[in-house]
This record gives sequence, C-alpha cells and structure tokens, in this order.
Amino acid sequence: EAKMVAVGGDTFDKAIKRILSVIMTDELAGKCTWIIRKPDKTKISNYNFPNVISIYITKKYSTTDELVKKRIQLWLQKYGDRIKLKQEQARRDEEQRQREYEQEQLLNRQG
Repeated sequence: EAKMVAVGGDTFDKAIKRILSVIMTDELAGKCTWIIRKPDKTKISNYNFPNVISIYITKKYSTTDELVKKRIQLWLQKYGDRIKLKQEQARRDEEQRQREYEQEQLLNRQG
C-alpha cells in the first residue's frame, strides 16, 4: 500500500493508470487478459495484485470494486495504443535531436 500511495493520482482513474504503469510494462500488458483464457495470454483476474489495487483504490477514492476492475481491464486493453504513442513520441524526439544536431553543425561551420 505504501508504494501505491507514493505513486499518487488525484482521481481513482489516474491512480490506477499510474499504479499499473509502475508494476507492469505495456509489453507485458499485451500478454495478459482479464477473464478469457487464450493460448498466448495470461489470465490475471485470479492473481492477487488486482485485488490489492482494488482494496486500496476503493478505500482511498470511495469508489466500487466493480469500477476499479473495469478500469484495470480497460488499461490492459489499451496497451497497443500506449505502445504506439510511445513509439511516435520517440520518433518525434529523434527528429528533434537530428534537427538540433544539424543546426549545431551549421553554426560550427559558420563560426
């Protein structure tokens, strides 16, 4: 619980996202499922950590176990969107670094 408190979040939704992001990568989330068993995925609804998260969140944010678990399910489902977003951000960052490098090289030649 102390680790979840440290992660923070001003709403239960944000807190769940932050907690899950700390304990699970998006790549791992892609290998998990909530209820349905699939050959290449791990069913996590029977694991203890979703219950621990739910107990903490329902206590702190006065919400229901059902809402917390639905939010965990949604977070698992959206792993692909998060991966794409991170890849796009990395591409933009690399383009920015390249532009800055080229500008620096140009200034060095002029200077």
